[in-house]
Amino acid sequence: MKPKEIFLTGCNEIAKAFIEYGFKPLKKGQLLKRIDKDMVYDIYFQSSQRNYSANVSILPQFSIYSKELKKWEMLHTKNEKSNGLIYGNL
Repeated sequence: MKPKEIFLTGCNEIAKAFIEYGFKPLKKGQLLKRIDKDMVYDIYFQSSQRNYSANVSILPQFSIYSKELKKWEMLHTKNEKSNGLIYGNL
């Protein structure tokens, strides 16, 4: 298998474990998203540039957003690009 195929297979295997917690796999399983009333949770799997068929790395990135915080930020900062980020390791 090619490194990209191995990477996507790995992403989808990881995604299966998160479905029971309300996450939905998007972008061929490379992004997991869960939306509650106010909160948005993203888990994104990034591929390493150094992947090859014998060694494939999956680099997870997590972020948590609040819709209410986004509204508050936009109101108080007048910045339309506010996103309500609470935590992110991007």
